[in-house]
Amino acid sequence: MQRTARMKKEIQMITVSPPPGISCWQKDESLYHLEAQIIGGEDTPYSGGIFKLEIQIPDRYPFEPPKVKFMTPIYHPNIDTAGRICLDTLKMPPKSNEFKHNKPQFLQTAKLWTEKHAQQDNLNKFKVNVRSCLHRRRFTKVNRDGSDDDIFANIEMTEVIKFLEEHQSL
Repeated sequence: MQRTARMKKEIQMITVSPPPGISCWQKDESLYHLEAQIIGGEDTPYSGGIFKLEIQIPDRYPFEPPKVKFMTPIYHPNIDTAGRICLDTLKMPPKSNEFKHNKPQFLQTAKLWTEKHAQQDNLNKFKVNVRSCLHRRRFTKVNRDGSDDDIFANIEMTEVIKFLEEHQSL
């Protein structure tokens, strides 16, 4: 019960006020299986990349942390080749040594991985923004008097993505 109430509250918070560059939504309407996308930060080797993640909320949440897995390959000192986050220094991937001892090589490789695996055309970047807006299912309409109204979208996200994929020239 505590887990469900907390998840509903946290999903509502991230939907209403998402952190910059991050969007998160329920997968298959499940409170315990989420998907997310992170836009790579400017002035980093991840700039211009869109990284997809899967998040599993364990039964013991919030006493046990969520399991986060990068679905988009990323060259990062704390992410192993399976996309799992490794914070334990005994289990760190070998690239963490490269990060510490040969940072220029690490940055170059991270940038190449971002270009190869995470950079997508403008249509796919548009999909991220559409998904984020439609997941919240609301838009703001500014009225002539300066006030604004929330407008709830009557459209399914899968229909929008299907339309965009069929019309690649948009």
